[in-house]
Amino acid sequence: MTGNETMVVNPADNQSKKFKFDYSYWSHDGYVVRKDGYHAPKDGTNYVDQVCTYDVVSETILEIDQ
Repeated sequence: MTGNETMVVNPADNQSKKFKFDYSYWSHDGYVVRKDGYHAPKDGTNYVDQVCTYDVVSETILEIDQ
C-alpha cells in the first residue's frame, strides 16, 4: 500500500494488480487486542484502527456538508 493505492499479488504467478481507492488503510496485522476486545495499533506498524478511519472519513464528510 502506498497512499490510496493498494497492490495485490497473485502468489501462483506473481502477477500484480493495482487498485486506487478514496482511502486505503492497512488492517491485516500490526495490532494488539486489548482486554475489551478492541484492536489497537502496535507502535511502529502501519495498522489503522477504526478510530483513525472514523476521524478521517467523518472529517471529509463534515467538510462536504459545509
